[in-house]
Order: sequence, then structure tokens, then C-alpha cells
Amino acid sequence: MLRRWIFARRLATKTRLPQGRTPETPPMSDSELLEAIEKDPEIVNDRNWRNSYYHQLSQLSGVLDSRFQEKLQKSLRKIESYNMRINTPIEERIRVDLTKENVTFRDFYSNVLVAKAIENSTGISRATEFQKRILALASGYVSTVAVGEPGTGRSTALFTHGLFLRRAPARGEGINSLVLVNSGLQAVQMQKYAEKVYESIRHVKPKSLPNIQTMAQFLYRADQQTEEQQIKHLMDTPCPHILVSTPQRLLDLLATRGMDFMKVNSVAYIGVDDIDHMMDVDAPIDDQRKTPIVKLLDYVLKLQDYRRFHNEPHPQLLFTTTAPTPRSFLDELQENTQWFDWSKFHEMGNFSRGNMADTCVVPKNVGVGCVLVRPNMTKSKKVRTNLVGMKAPDYGDRHDWEQQADGETAYVKYWKRKRSLMDKQVREGELAVLVSGLVKLLKKQKQNFQKSVLVIVSDETSVFKVQSLLTKLGKNAEVYNGQEFDAAARERLLIANVKTVEGMTFKSLDTMVVLGLDALRDTKTFVSLSGRFRNETGLIEQDQFGLVDDEKEVKNKLVVLSPVLDVGEEERNHLRRLCLRGGLVKWIDVVGISE
Repeated sequence: MLRRWIFARRLATKTRLPQGRTPETPPMSDSELLEAIEKDPEIVNDRNWRNSYYHQLSQLSGVLDSRFQEKLQKSLRKIESYNMRINTPIEERIRVDLTKENVTFRDFYSNVLVAKAIENSTGISRATEFQKRILALASGYVSTVAVGEPGTGRSTALFTHGLFLRRAPARGEGINSLVLVNSGLQAVQMQKYAEKVYESIRHVKPKSLPNIQTMAQFLYRADQQTEEQQIKHLMDTPCPHILVSTPQRLLDLLATRGMDFMKVNSVAYIGVDDIDHMMDVDAPIDDQRKTPIVKLLDYVLKLQDYRRFHNEPHPQLLFTTTAPTPRSFLDELQENTQWFDWSKFHEMGNFSRGNMADTCVVPKNVGVGCVLVRPNMTKSKKVRTNLVGMKAPDYGDRHDWEQQADGETAYVKYWKRKRSLMDKQVREGELAVLVSGLVKLLKKQKQNFQKSVLVIVSDETSVFKVQSLLTKLGKNAEVYNGQEFDAAARERLLIANVKTVEGMTFKSLDTMVVLGLDALRDTKTFVSLSGRFRNETGLIEQDQFGLVDDEKEVKNKLVVLSPVLDVGEEERNHLRRLCLRGGLVKWIDVVGISE
């Protein structure tokens, strides 16, 4: 208090104490000192000091105002352009003529180098119908939930948009695009695509990218060495242009290493491939808050607001899903999430309002057949199997389709209750019967199984059991771990879990065998498996989808093997429902003998 008094007196009187002299403490209390200061005329009535202060303040304000006006005039055109761009209606954002016959990636984006690299590395110059529509929205910075058929380039479209999307300087340092996939094998498949594009870019312009980690990095569960290499790449290059990850892997790294390591607090774009395989699109989102994809999107999108240091728009979101996807899923997103900027959102594709899809969702060149395996015990106590083809389902009249397609939820409950009553020995015996039936089918119909065959089982444990049984029976059986599918290899069996092959591409595959109805629990899985048959480019021709009345020649076979004792009225209705919801899938005779 004393020092403040001395300072006030010196300021008022503008006098200085002689050097070396210490001020004497005035003999008064704090309250008396405060009263003396308030009544001191040299402090209270110092008009010169006040005038000087206000004069300098007005001069400073004038200088600042003039500089602000000058800066504003220089930036006014940019500000007006920015506001016009942000507030542009969705219809005006689409600047590509989608009626053109040959629409390429160059029609959507101005980066010719990347467009040429994609064309040279993949051999694909034209965009598919699905890619045309989603890239038209994406290039206009419109968010969407896109319903599409398998084999139409959905995964490629999400990654391609991330490649072309430039980072605004105002966003600062960070990862620009985040692409989320369902499995590690999907991430590996996308990584191979990225490596081809990167090599093509380097071939044209060697100094454009120092390494592939600058362009894209990939996070997924793998062996210890691979995961350590992923961490090292992020430490060396913490801000790749695109980060591709599975939801759980990214959640684990955010929990252990934090936001300073995973720089996802200022992303411009988030793409989610096959979100219908990451969450249940038929269930309320509030019941799925603990699923990895919901937890991750809640967390990352809240970060964009909590740690915002720029005025750039809300991140663009592109979700892909497979038909049939109910419209109730869109309603759930609007009511129970804060993920999207709904002012810049436009849905894409046909969301179903009932049990039937509007068009075929299973390619028309895919035929489905069911073979019933009947085991018999010989006198020498050896198990022999007989094969009988299940009779084709009766779809009935058109006005009955909607009613017949109902009941999938009830069947799933029935299946769970049924499997819970089966002990381990019964399941293992059932698997042995199916493998025996598969071997007999391959032998009996050898002329129809000349190429490699993809064998699908319901879980990971069954994969190794089936491989062991087939190997003992002298068959060339391998476990699928993401290796390239060689369709020309004769009598080769590739065994995979049904969850493993979701979203994967099998070029030139024409035969798939599903062991047991456990692997076909719902329409989503059935449609996903039917979409694994691809041509040499890794796609499915657009004319394979459309109106259900337009028939095509069957070239690919999806064969379901099931023990005859395991097929009752519920199972038969389920198979009919799958084929009906898939778009009146054509039924084929596999063994030539019908029940």
C-alpha cells in the first residue's frame, strides 16, 4: 500500500526523490491513505493528464480504424467470394453434367496429375454411375449418405475424393481426410490401391511427393511388427493427407497416445465405407453408443468444435451403405446425432420404406442354389453323404411380395435360440457333414468347379477346422488372409469367414460355396456375399442392377450347403425371403437331383 501511495504522489507532483534517499512511511492507516488519495486535488483534478490520455487514445483509434478499413477493402472480394461459396444452394454446387456419356475424374476435379495417375494405375478412365453421383456431391462440398450396390466403386470413390480434396491453409496443421473402413483387410486392399496411384504420380512428377506416407497412411490390427511400423510412420510424418483406419484401431491410439499424436482435431473430410456393416441400420442409434464407429464419430466430430481455431466449414461427411437400407436410418441420424451439417446435406440412392428394395440389389448374373446334405452311416460305421437340391422357392404374386419379405427380425431371434441349444459336439459333427458334402459336390460336379472356389463359413474358428478337414481329405485348401485371388488355379479352395470378405474384391470369381445357413443370417450379409463376384476391373457392370423383371444370363453361382436335418420350414422361408429381397434372385439346380 505504501508503494502505491508513493507512486501516486510522484505521479501527481511529478517530483523525484533524491538518489539514495528512501521514502518515509506516512503515519496513517490504509483507510486514511485511501481517503487522502481520493481527496488529493493533484490526482483527482489533473485535467492535463486526462486530456493527454484521451488525445493519444483518439489518435490510436484513428490509426487502427484506417488500417482496418484498408485491410477490409483489400480482403472484401475474398470475403464475399467465401460467403457466396459457403451459402451456395446444393443444386448450384453440382457443376458437372452427369448426362455426358464418358464422365472422368477430371470432370470433377482440377488436379490433372492425380486424375492421370488414377487412370494409369487402375486402367479405369470412366467413373461408374455410383461414382458420378457421389463425386458430383463431394466435389461441391455436400455431405451425403449414399445407398449403392456392391461392385460399383464405393470404396474407391471415398479414397479418391480424399486424394483430390485440398487442405485450406486456415485449418492449420493436421490430417486433412479421414477414411474409415470395416476391417483390416479392407484397409490393406485400399493401401494397395494407394500404392499404385502413388507410383504413377511419382513416375510423372518424381519430386511431387517425398514418400507415400505423405500422401496416405493406414492403421489396422496386424502383427506386432506391422503395428510398430504404422506408429513409426505416424511419428515421422504426423500429418498425412489421408488417414485410412478401422474405427477400433483409431480409438485405441487416441486413448493411448492422445490428440497430440493423432492430429484429427481439424479434418476437412470424413468418409465411412459400408457403415451398415459397422452398425445396425435397423436399430436406434442410442442403443449403439458403445459401438466403435459411433463412439469414434461422436468424439472426432466434437473435437472439430471444441478445438476450432479457424472459420472453415464443418467437416464434410460421406457415408456409403448397401441396399436395402431403411429410411429410418436417415431419420435416426437427423434426430439423434450431431455429425452432419444438415444445411449442406443431400441423400443419395433409394432408401427403402418397406421390406422390398425398389430395384435388384443382387447382381442379375448371380444364381443361388441350395444343396441338402443327407448323412448315412454304412455297415463299417463310415459316414456317407447324399446330395439333393432344394426345390426352388415360390415367390407368389407381386402383391404378396411385401408380406413374404417380412419376418427377418423374428428369424434372427429364432436362429439365436436354436444355436444356443446346440452343444459343441453337435456343431462339430454338423461341420464335418458339410465338409464331406462339399468334397462329394466337387467330385460329382467336377466339370462345374474347374476354377478356384471361395468357401464361406460362419466364424473364424470354423475356418481352421474346415481347412484341416479338407486337407486330410486331400484337397488344396488355404485360409484367406487378403492374398490375391487366382481364379485360374485349378481345384483350389480358399476358405474365409463371412465377416472377413465384406467389402473385398475377388476378380474373376465365379463360384462361392457357403457352408451352413449360419453364414446367411440376414439380407445384408446375403447381398454382401453376392457382390463379391467381380470382373477383371474389380467392378460389376451397371446393367446387372435395375428392375427385377429384366433377366440376365447366370454366370456366377452362390451355392449353399446345409444338412437336411437342419432345414425346416423357418429355414426355407428365410432362403425365400433372402432371394425375394435381393430382387427375385434366380434359383439354379446345382446337383441335378431335386427333392
